[in-house]
Amino acid sequence: AESRLMSISSQAIAPLGFRSEDEIIGLKPHDFMAKEIADQYVAGDRQVLTSGEPVLNIIEIGVTPQGGWDWIYTDKYPLRDASGQVVGLVGITQSLETRRQILAHLGLVGKAADYIRQHLGEPLPLSAVAEHVDLSDRQLQRLFHRVFRMTIHQFIIRSRIHAAIQTL
Repeated sequence: AESRLMSISSQAIAPLGFRSEDEIIGLKPHDFMAKEIADQYVAGDRQVLTSGEPVLNIIEIGVTPQGGWDWIYTDKYPLRDASGQVVGLVGITQSLETRRQILAHLGLVGKAADYIRQHLGEPLPLSAVAEHVDLSDRQLQRLFHRVFRMTIHQFIIRSRIHAAIQTL
């Protein structure tokens, strides 16, 4: 309920910069992540804790198995005690790349996201991205929002911010 890490997969420990589970258990996201990223994690936690409803398919920045930062999918589920009170949550993450490979329906939207990620240092007007995937601006925007729950412009801005964080 305080956004403290209570359990973690063994594969996730080293990429976060820790040697063992004992070093990270009990920490909050702000203890080992950049403030902007930790704020997003905690906001998602608060939403689940307040509503008692799961929040699924959150797209946010996370740590890759190689120790870098990249987009991840997160699902967060309420954890209830015997009386039904929400006392915590369970979060499950998966890299966007892995998820994209699994979810073939991303198709043109995945291709657009790849194009954006490969051209972050260049101007990226919606028309250029849409042209790259042979869709109209409106079609791409609608599909992109359905899949990522954000506009293409928001995805570009967040991707650039996270690329800058990674560079720093």
